[in-house]
Amino acid sequence: MCAGQWGDSKFIPPGLSTPDRLARAHGAFKALVLDGNPWWSRIWTVQEVVLPSNALILWGPLCLPWATFKQAARRLCSGLFPRLHYPILETFHDVVNNFTGPVRGLEIAEAGESPLNILQRWRHRKATDPRDKAFALMGMFSHTPIPGVQICDYDMSVVNLYKKVTTGLIQSEKGLRPLVGLRLNSIPDLPSWAIDLSQTPCDNTPHWWWNHSHRYKKFAADGGEDLQFTSPLHEGSLLTLRGISVDTVQKVGSPLRGDDPESIPNDQIIESTNIWQQLMERALGDRKYPSGETPADVFWRTMMGDLLMQEFPLRRANDNDARLAALQFHGGSPLNKLICNSVRMMIAGQTFFVTERGYVGVGPPNLVEGDEVWVLSGGKVPFILRPSKGDKSPRSSATPLFSLIGDAFVYGIMDGEAMALRKSGPQAVYPH
Repeated sequence: MCAGQWGDSKFIPPGLSTPDRLARAHGAFKALVLDGNPWWSRIWTVQEVVLPSNALILWGPLCLPWATFKQAARRLCSGLFPRLHYPILETFHDVVNNFTGPVRGLEIAEAGESPLNILQRWRHRKATDPRDKAFALMGMFSHTPIPGVQICDYDMSVVNLYKKVTTGLIQSEKGLRPLVGLRLNSIPDLPSWAIDLSQTPCDNTPHWWWNHSHRYKKFAADGGEDLQFTSPLHEGSLLTLRGISVDTVQKVGSPLRGDDPESIPNDQIIESTNIWQQLMERALGDRKYPSGETPADVFWRTMMGDLLMQEFPLRRANDNDARLAALQFHGGSPLNKLICNSVRMMIAGQTFFVTERGYVGVGPPNLVEGDEVWVLSGGKVPFILRPSKGDKSPRSSATPLFSLIGDAFVYGIMDGEAMALRKSGPQAVYPH
């Protein structure tokens, strides 16, 4: 790698000195790392590395300390190796990525994380029994990490386990962070609010979970109100929360499709944001935005989710950032990487919407007209709920059941404004 960095052939080992030898070395290393060796993709192998005080990796006749793997991954991620385009570096680019990602992830797990982060970090790993997506990680904690979930209780069905895992995470988090992120449930009878751990998202899609989680912590849509949570009803399928209904979705744009934000061309982002802005202008007409700002500033701050982002949020956005974004995407100005990435990370895999009262937001790609925007006690961001026609709650014939569609950004209600303007206290709401 160092030889490739400097482009000096005298530093290149003989084993990598010809194209044929380079290809064979690449094949050998690929057999060691993610996508080339199934060990990296199995859920039970996480604790094999995390629990021992000194782990050894066996690779054919070789025996390597796990500490050596960690040291190599740290150095490759340290920035000491600039991304120069010498052939040797290009050849090993995929191997390096498939090596550093899992190793650094396991190092984070060794240091300790919350149960929610642990489950989300490793949910992409495979398991023959879908219950092992939870059970295989329980041994990483010295205590019962998720209230109500016993270690390796295989008498419990997958549906009941995932319900208990989700409600237990809500209790341990004392908030609704477990409900954020894309929610694609494939198991029959699994409630819309339950985390379907059997779904295996690609681990290079930050908008699936981490992007939502990082953003979640920067807002206070609930005005700081404590979680109001009681035991689920109807055999654990009916979640009981409290909150306020803010508005109903009136217009919905076409989603910006793409699994990996970095792979979406700028032209596609420009086209989508242009269509969405026209949708907003038609829907609002001559109305002012509810919070008083100009529609143009509101639109571009919404496109950034009101945050300047790298991997993590750097700071809240302001009107100057919004105007800079407008100039870059629609005014022909050179693209600023920070602004561009902030927009890209916010809207990839999402869609734009306008509510009846004129609020605008970005939310799940399966959002439809008639969905409702709610602020729930214990939830730092708004959530999109879909009324279930014909179904009523067990406590009030006037309160319908809801399906949870996902979390959303809605400009003007992210810092407790909706809670401050309410005319009555939070009402019971029953996602199922």
